[in-house]
Amino acid sequence: MTKLKHYDLVGLWTGKTLAERGRLIRESAKIPGSDWRKRLLDESSNYMLEICKLLTDSDIIWTLNEIKTLQLVAGRFGDMLYEERELRAKKKKLETV
Repeated sequence: MTKLKHYDLVGLWTGKTLAERGRLIRESAKIPGSDWRKRLLDESSNYMLEICKLLTDSDIIWTLNEIKTLQLVAGRFGDMLYEERELRAKKKKLETV
């Protein structure tokens, strides 16, 4: 298997850097009931609309199909990542005992 890299799809689609998203997380933590992801969407809507306007008709169709596939893949992959995180936490806990 080749070495995997982290791809920043959220940054690509929202136009927000990691630092900007960090700011949203910190600011939202100070506001009870605030969800930084909702704020990210609110702040990024205009940027996403600009991207949509720039895409060709065929790019829109392709991107929609990719997003539908990503939704399915992300659900399964997210479950696997959660399970792996839990296994590692249990293993680490056993090693420290």
